[in-house]
Amino acid sequence: MVFAFIAIGASFIPRIRELPHSFKIGEYVILVFCAAVGSMADFTKLLTAIPSVLGYVTPPWEFQF
Repeated sequence: MVFAFIAIGASFIPRIRELPHSFKIGEYVILVFCAAVGSMADFTKLLTAIPSVLGYVTPPWEFQF
């Protein structure tokens, strides 16, 4: 949480905002974060709850019982 506040505060500094490739680096950091959070998932619980999980992540027009 502290890191997020520091990053948001630093984004208001023009010199930091204008760093080359900062957007791509930010996307990479978000991707690594998502991969780290996803790697902590308990896939046995996910696989046993497939019908209820699919109801949340699948558009209604593609979900068939």
